[in-house]
Order: sequence, then C-alpha cells, then structure tokens
Amino acid sequence: MKLGQPKEMLVLSSTSQIKIAAITDAMIEVFWRNRQSDFDFISQKLEKSQVDKVDTDVRGVPPQPYGEDEIKSGVKVGNARLAELFENAVCISIETWLRDANVVSGYVDQTYIGVTIGNKIIEGWSEPFEMPRDAVEKSFTTNRQETAAMFVDPINPKDPYLKLSNGETTRQGLITATLIPIFEKLKTVLESEIS
Repeated sequence: MKLGQPKEMLVLSSTSQIKIAAITDAMIEVFWRNRQSDFDFISQKLEKSQVDKVDTDVRGVPPQPYGEDEIKSGVKVGNARLAELFENAVCISIETWLRDANVVSGYVDQTYIGVTIGNKIIEGWSEPFEMPRDAVEKSFTTNRQETAAMFVDPINPKDPYLKLSNGETTRQGLITATLIPIFEKLKTVLESEIS
C-alpha cells in the first residue's frame, strides 16, 4: 500500500460506534487535518455467515477479557482475519480488558490497540481507568460473559467511564488519545513506503 494511492482502506474488527468515532477523531487529527491522506475508513461489517469466523470464540476473547495474553491474542487473530478479507488494508483491532492494579478497587479497565499493515504491527495501550470491585466481581460470576461495564451502567454499558468520572472522561476520549500516536507511527510507515 502506498500513501499516494487513492482510497487506501482502513478496516476495524468491530462495529462499535465508540471505536468508530475514536478512529475518526484520530484520523482527522493525524491524516486529514492537512489533507495528507485519502483513507477510505469503513467499519468491518460481515454477513452473518462470516461473523462466526471473527466472533469472540474464534478470537479467543470473551465479552469481558482479562489478562494480557488473552487480549493480545484477540487483537492478533482479529487483524489476521481482516487481512484475509481485505487485501492491502490497514487492519485495526481494539479490545478493552480488565487487569489487576495497585488501586483502591484492585482493578482497572484498559484498552489495547493493534494496527497491522502488511507484516508490521503498531500497538498501544490506553491510560488505565479504575473500575469498581463489585462490578468486576459480578462480571466474574457470569464467567465474563457480561462485562463489568454492564454492572456499572446498565443504561449505557458501552462507556462506564462517563458515569464513573461524572462526565469528565469518556472511553472514546481515551481510545482517541491512544490512537493518535499509533497513527503518527502509521503515517511514518506509509510515508517510508513511498520514499
């Protein structure tokens, strides 16, 4: 893929509106602000027959991931699947997981992002966000089939940070902040291919 080619494609292994908005915000900041790229951003939407092939069981990631190996494996498998479906695309997988931490509750939520272009992977971690112990423990009682976020805010389970921070932090904001340096590295990779 060359930066100068029209309609370079970036695909995401999710249909999450929060992830799509975060990617769009980061793309505007890094690529579009000075009209330096013509990425054709799409959210990866598969037909039902294909969804099973990138579902959590295949990627090895339950709805509430826990542990670094589990999350990195899910991102790697998600990007490999996208690369099979979309030749020459920049593939992105974004997974949020719980981990033990030295905080009052004992747990934080953190997002891991992997961007794959050819055989290169650019990765990054969001800032951790403390999650309430009771929500995490309830998630564990469901064998992690329900996310801790669902127990924090059943009305808006996609962004528990908004409620927990009294509106000061959003999951989208943390993901965008993580994506900007990743996209800066991606921009350098793409520019080196045309040099």
